[in-house]
Amino acid sequence: MSNSRPGNRRSVVVFCSIIIFILLGLGFEYRYSYLDHQSLFPAFGKSTLSWMATSSTFWAAFAPLLAAAVPRCPPSELSGKAISKTIGKRRAVDHIVMNEKDIETMRRSHTWFVDQLMQNAPKLEYKKGTSRIVTSAGGDYFPPLLVSLRFLRRTGSTLPVEVFLATPDEYEPLLCEAILPSLNAKCLIISDIIDQHDLPFSLSGYQLKAFAILFSSFESVLFLDADNFPI
Repeated sequence: MSNSRPGNRRSVVVFCSIIIFILLGLGFEYRYSYLDHQSLFPAFGKSTLSWMATSSTFWAAFAPLLAAAVPRCPPSELSGKAISKTIGKRRAVDHIVMNEKDIETMRRSHTWFVDQLMQNAPKLEYKKGTSRIVTSAGGDYFPPLLVSLRFLRRTGSTLPVEVFLATPDEYEPLLCEAILPSLNAKCLIISDIIDQHDLPFSLSGYQLKAFAILFSSFESVLFLDADNFPI
């Protein structure tokens, strides 16, 4: 009898493993079939926006100007952190370390860049007569963005939203292909646009906000930070 116990135990382990595997398979099948056939936010339905960005003639004209205007000097440095306190009539402490020669170099680059834009600014690409919302997200900013969009829809606004991501690494299929379209929002990847030009550019952080506005397909834009909540 003692010889049969190991065999019985192995049979139980194998049987339980098969049951667990089947249940997991059914769980995943149910999960994705639910997302395919049910709307998580039925009040708004599917997005009215097209999916990915196409080629950008604006960027083809803007990128060379931006590259030519890069200051030929080292970046500024910080000597310390600014402390939040009442200054009154006292002069604020300057923590930016940069010599006068480099400051003048940056000033000349900026002046040249602005002059070029004033003389022959690249034409922005947008659909005339559109007034809509733009934001940037990805990574840790996706959760607050979803809350923000839910707040937005609760106000009664049905304006389409373009959500700009930095790179394909930030693209989340479940969010971009199921949840955001149900809130009339779509994902756009900025690197898909800037990589169309041979000049090397890498955007991140606060830079994404300005370029999200530039690359938006809307004529009039309200930029809504991912962690701002409309009320």
